[in-house]
Amino acid sequence: MQEIKTHEWVKTVDGKRRVGICDWAQKELGEIVFIELPKVGAQLKAGDVLCIIETTKAAADITCPIDGTVESVNMELIERPGLINASAEDLGWIAQLR
Repeated sequence: MQEIKTHEWVKTVDGKRRVGICDWAQKELGEIVFIELPKVGAQLKAGDVLCIIETTKAAADITCPIDGTVESVNMELIERPGLINASAEDLGWIAQLR
């Protein structure tokens, strides 16, 4: 897994690049209560907004750490956004890009 300076990470899983936020970032954000996931098919450049996370404190834009097209998103986060708090660097992944 490669952690980026802006606290996102990239990990290759089954030949696809999975992205999310690091454990430190989720702790700083606090309890995550909502996530607006990117649209499948969206073409993103590194630095573009990947998603918006809302916490009990505030809302935050999460930037995309790499260039790519969103191939899939972690739909489980719709019902369980706190999964990012519980497992930011594994089960709380946000999207897969190609």
